Amino acid sequence: MSTLTKASYYRTLLPATIDKTKILIASTITAALLAGCGGGGGSSTSTTVTGVPTGTYTVTVVDDAIRGAKVSAPECATYVDNNNSTYTLKECISKPSTITAVGGFIDTDGDGVQGSSEASQTAPLLLKTSQLDANASFVVTPLTTLASQESNLSALAAALGVSEADLLKDNAANRTLMRAINAVLISAREAGITKYEMFVGDLKDQIQAAGGSAGISKLTAAKTYMSNNLATYKAKYGVVFGGFVDDTTTLDLTSNPLAQVKVVNAVTSGKVRLGGFVYDATIPNAAITIYDGATVVATGTSDNDGRYSIDIDATVLNTSKVLKFEAVSGTTTLVAYITTDELKSGKIGSKVSSGTVEDLVISNVTTAKAVMVDKTNAAAATNAKIMVETKAIVEAMYSTEVLKIASVIKDVVDYNASLSGNASTLALAQSIAATGDTTGYTDRSSTITADPILNDQLNSTISASAGTTTMRKVMEGNTFYQFDYRQNFYDNPFTFSTIKIGTDGSLAFNDYRNDINTSSWIIFQSETRAAGSFLWSSDGNTIYEVGDYSLPQKHTLISKDTVTYNGASANVYFIQDEVTADGTEGFFTNFIATADDANGTYDSMSGQIFMKYADGGTDQFYLDQTTPITRYGKTFYVKQWNNDYRAIYYISGTKVYKKDYNPIGTVETSWMTDSVVVLGLWKNMTQTQRDDLRTKIQQAFPTGSWSWQKVQGIFYDAVKKLAS
Repeated sequence: MSTLTKASYYRTLLPATIDKTKILIASTITAALLAGCGGGGGSSTSTTVTGVPTGTYTVTVVDDAIRGAKVSAPECATYVDNNNSTYTLKECISKPSTITAVGGFIDTDGDGVQGSSEASQTAPLLLKTSQLDANASFVVTPLTTLASQESNLSALAAALGVSEADLLKDNAANRTLMRAINAVLISAREAGITKYEMFVGDLKDQIQAAGGSAGISKLTAAKTYMSNNLATYKAKYGVVFGGFVDDTTTLDLTSNPLAQVKVVNAVTSGKVRLGGFVYDATIPNAAITIYDGATVVATGTSDNDGRYSIDIDATVLNTSKVLKFEAVSGTTTLVAYITTDELKSGKIGSKVSSGTVEDLVISNVTTAKAVMVDKTNAAAATNAKIMVETKAIVEAMYSTEVLKIASVIKDVVDYNASLSGNASTLALAQSIAATGDTTGYTDRSSTITADPILNDQLNSTISASAGTTTMRKVMEGNTFYQFDYRQNFYDNPFTFSTIKIGTDGSLAFNDYRNDINTSSWIIFQSETRAAGSFLWSSDGNTIYEVGDYSLPQKHTLISKDTVTYNGASANVYFIQDEVTADGTEGFFTNFIATADDANGTYDSMSGQIFMKYADGGTDQFYLDQTTPITRYGKTFYVKQWNNDYRAIYYISGTKVYKKDYNPIGTVETSWMTDSVVVLGLWKNMTQTQRDDLRTKIQQAFPTGSWSWQKVQGIFYDAVKKLAS
C-alpha cells in the first residue's frame, strides 16, 4: 500500500497526472516467512510471537564504547540496550538497511559512568549495511558514518589512511581518528544542522579533495575549507552553519577534540541549555522569553547572527507541559510552541539544540504553525500530548495555510510590507489564521520553501506515542473509512473506501462510488489479503507490511482528533506512512501478477506508454521520460511524476503493468474515521456542497501539481464544515 489509503489522483483534472491506486493492499506475510528475516551481525535469533515481527540483530556502537544510545532502523520496531555498548534491534521485518545510533555518551575511561570530560553522543552515527559482507558484524562508528555517504570506499579509506575493511569495523588503532571525526559531527549537530546526512556527505567530499597527508590532517583541511566557504554552505544549510563555524574555529582535532567539544557545550549543573536562532532572515538582538503558561521560565537575547543560548532549570522538564517561546524585535514578534516531552526526546546530553528539535529556531514558520494550532484546538496550549498531536495535524493537513501565513510574515519582516493595522507580526498571523485573507501581500512562499531551515520546519514535529489509544486497539477488527476524489466520475466525483484489518492480520478493502443510474453506492474496486498480511509491533502502535505486492512499509498512529456533529463526537485518526526498504524479490518477480494496474499498452515505434485505469482515468508518456532499473534479471522503468511520487512500470510485449514506487524514507500522513456519522456527512453532500468542494480542489492545484497531503487537508476541512 502507498498509504493507509490512497486511490486515484484526479487524472483528467490535471495535465500528466497519475494513478495512485490500491491502498492498504499488502502482500501476505506468514509467521514462518518472517522467521527467516533474522540475521546479520552473527547473532540473530527468531521467536514465534503471534502478530509481531520476530527478526533480531545485534549492533555495537563505538568511538570508544558508546553507552546509553538510542539505536534504530526503519525495518525494526524496538531496541534493547545491553548496557555494554551493544544493542539488540528487535521486531525487524527484514535486515536493517541503515542503522542509526544517537545519544548516550562516549565512555573513554571504560567505567560506565559519564565523567566531566566525556562528551555526549548528540550526533547520529550511521551504518549502511549493504556495504558489508553478508556475515559481517554490525558495528556503528564515526568511520561507518562517513562511509555511509560514499560508494567508492577505497578512495575514502586512502584519504583517511585506513584500510577499506577498517571503515566498517572497530579497530582500536583508529580511535584517535574516530574521535576527531566524531568531534566535527557533534559540533555540526549541536550548532543546529538538521540536513545531517548531507553535511556528512560534504565533509566526506572535502576530506577526499584535501591535499596533504592522510588522516586527521585531511579532516582538518576539510573543516577549514568549509569554514572558509561560509557563504556557500550557509546557502545550503542556513544560518546554523555559521554556528558550526563559530564552535569549531579553535577546535584542535589532534588533541583530545571530544573533550574540547564537551567544554564548548558545557552547561551549569542542574540546567539544560536550549540553543537555536531567531530567524526569518537573521534577526539580531531579539528579546526571547520562554513561558510555561503565564509563568516566565527563562529569558535571553539573540546575538548579531540571530543565535541564542538559554539555560533553564532541568526541573522544568520533569513534568509534561507546553512551553511558548516568544522572540520580539520591534514590531516583529515570532513564537513557537515546544513541549517538554519534545525537549526530553531531544535532550541527548545536557544541551538541546535546533539540530534535534528544529522548532528551537523561532521563525515565521513556527509562528504560522502556532496560530494554526490555536485555531485548530484551543486545548493544545495547556496539554503537551494534545499539543504534539495538534502540531502533527497542522503540519499534515494545513500545510497550505501555514505556508501562506509564514509568507506574509516574511513579506513584512524582509520586504517591508505593511502590518495593515496590526500591532505585530504575531497579531497579523492570528488575523490571517482567522480569516484566510492575505490581500495586498506578495507571495513569498517560494522563498520559504527554498530556505534550508524554514522548509524543514514546515514538517518538523517529533511524533509522540499515542499512549493508550494505540493503532491496534482502534483498527483491529473494525471498519474504517477514507475519502477520495475522482474527477472523471462527473456525476459524483467524491468516493470513499472501507478498510478492515482482521484480528488475524487479514485485509478487506473496497472502493465505493455513487452510481448515477441507481443513486446507490456501489463497489468499483475491491481487494482482499489473507491472514498474516499485516504484523503489529509489540506496543500496538505500528503495523508492518512487506512482501510481493507493495514496497515494505510501516504505518504508525501519530494523532487522534474528534469531529462533533449534533452533539456527538466522532473519532478521526491520523496515520504516518513510511516506506522502509526497496521492493522484495517477490515485488519484482511477481510484478505482473500483483500489479496495481495492468491496462497499459506500449508502442515500440513511438516509445509511448498509454495507461487506462479501473475508474476510467488515463495517462500517457514516453519511455525516454523514465529511468530504467534492473532487478532480478528484469528491466523496469521508473517515472518521476513529481517530488512526492514516482511509479514503476514493466513492459511485456505491448502490455504495460504499473505499481507505486516511492523511495525509501518517503513519509506521508493520511487520516481515517471509524464513524458512520462522518461517512454519512460525506455520502450525503448536496450538489452545491459537492460543487464547492470540487472548486476548492481545482483552485488548490492551478499549475497541474498535486499533493496528497494538501488534498487530505481539504477533505478534513470539508468534513468539519459539514459537521458544523
